[in-house]
Amino acid sequence: RHLENMIEISNKEIGEKSILHPKKQIQIQSICVRIALSILVDADHEDAAKHCKNFVFEKEIELKPKERLKVVQDYIENLKDDKNKRLPLRQHLYKDVNSCKISDFNSLAAVVGSGKTLSSLVFALRSEPRRIIFSSPYISITSQSTNVIRKCLLEGELETEVVGENHSQVDSTSPKSDSQETPLMDKILSSNWHNPIICTTTVQLIETLCSNKTNKLKKLHNIIGSHILIDEAHSVPPELWAIFLKQLSFLVKYMSCKVTFISGTMYYPWKNDVVSDIIGEKINVDPIASVEFSKSSYK
Repeated sequence: RHLENMIEISNKEIGEKSILHPKKQIQIQSICVRIALSILVDADHEDAAKHCKNFVFEKEIELKPKERLKVVQDYIENLKDDKNKRLPLRQHLYKDVNSCKISDFNSLAAVVGSGKTLSSLVFALRSEPRRIIFSSPYISITSQSTNVIRKCLLEGELETEVVGENHSQVDSTSPKSDSQETPLMDKILSSNWHNPIICTTTVQLIETLCSNKTNKLKKLHNIIGSHILIDEAHSVPPELWAIFLKQLSFLVKYMSCKVTFISGTMYYPWKNDVVSDIIGEKINVDPIASVEFSKSSYK
């Protein structure tokens, strides 16, 4: 069952981009092996859970990007800001993300308080991905982003099923009691990245892409077809940028992913010649916000 589902998702999301397609002649990278191992480990864990009659994820929860985009747009347009004068700034950014083109790699540079979380969510939904991965450097920001995004749900949806929170303080291996049964199910969904929107930490994202530990990489295959939003991108350690960009580039080329870097103090490692030499390519990142907005937001 699990293999059939993955083949169906692969044909839908990747198609001729697949590294196994006859027209493709590429060198198999280590991430290919980790994706295969991720599928195997996740299937093994689910089969064991099913045998023990524990909670098992049976059906993929759909993102429904077109319907969700309308809900988020309505929510943003109805926002009122009586406490400060940032509302025009947020409306300007929202207008930009609604009209700009969507590239494989994108960047959004805007100050704190300009509404980057919801605006980047609108931008990601416009690309109609299978899943949205929203990463932040700190658990506090991750929790804050989770609470903001959970305000934009479709009718009848459960917030913990649609928007998952995945970081070190959400541990799916914690002891279960009767009163904790539902929270545990939510933790299992988020720790395996089964939710259509995942809010996680940058550490979790990088470890998922690069780790050889099964508890980290078991969710790697669920990143296929995702739009990856990397908040506070400047906080990624300089020594990790080369391998980070190399893995992201593979996901963009062969796994139908898109990437957006977000920051109030944007750092541009993809323009560094040393980084480009290490990864063997020059990555082009297109800015989302207009030049006029980027300049005015810092005044």
